[in-house]
Amino acid sequence: WSSDVCSSDLDQPEAHFNLGVARQAMGRGGEALASYEAAIALRPDYLEAVYNRGVLLQDMARQEDAIVAYDAVLQLNPYSVEALSNRGAALHALKRYDESLSSYDKALAVQPAFVQTLHNRGLLLSEMGRHQDALASFDRALALQPGHIDALTSRGKTLHALGRLDEALTCYARALALQPGYPGALYSRALTLRSLGRMDEALGSHDRAIASAPNSPQMHYGRGVLLLEMGRLPEALSSYNHALALQPHFVPALKARAALLTLAREYGAAADDLQTLLRFAPEMPYAL
Repeated sequence: WSSDVCSSDLDQPEAHFNLGVARQAMGRGGEALASYEAAIALRPDYLEAVYNRGVLLQDMARQEDAIVAYDAVLQLNPYSVEALSNRGAALHALKRYDESLSSYDKALAVQPAFVQTLHNRGLLLSEMGRHQDALASFDRALALQPGHIDALTSRGKTLHALGRLDEALTCYARALALQPGYPGALYSRALTLRSLGRMDEALGSHDRAIASAPNSPQMHYGRGVLLLEMGRLPEALSSYNHALALQPHFVPALKARAALLTLAREYGAAADDLQTLLRFAPEMPYAL
């Protein structure tokens, strides 16, 4: 749809909705939100506009507002599997775990074969420490879609959490057979190899992950942690520097670099990092 809508059309909710869709596709989130709200003001039961408003609010990280919007969708259509699933994701982001699980389960009661919901439910259960239940959810997703690369990777991470490291590596291998440069699988594979003491292989996996996602501070930070464990301190510092060049307030890398600089007796630089940490994450403990 074009974002140019005649003013004579703007007393029609469909015109506002179409304008909202166009603006959302163009990345003009605030204007899209205003368009959806104008459509809803003209037709409060405009299901598509109410739903799109929720998706947009969720994309804007306004999780509480998104939940209210999805609740409004569910008042209009209690069986909207997309609203139930997205509501579960918003609740998960707010760490309201039990409510999130309930929302995912309601979505799956409506559509048991909703693969993305099964995957998201597995992530939630894993975060709750319910790793066996998470594994069952990933297995259900993979039974429906064996090539779901995120579910394969997440299953591997859950197996790692359960101490089943060789099985985790098998999952990552399956994911990487489908997409050899998939950064998430390469990074998780590196962590599992490190846990097995296979440090050189782990470093190779980290390097491949960074080649695929060079702008990810997490990838550089993880490589730094491994290099530090290998006793290669200057290279570890370089990796932390790369992470912080990409995201100056990336807390794990700031804390790790401060500790490494303290070890190297570069106390002034370490103090600078600690000052930054106190500004941006004052609630965290910083004993080095």
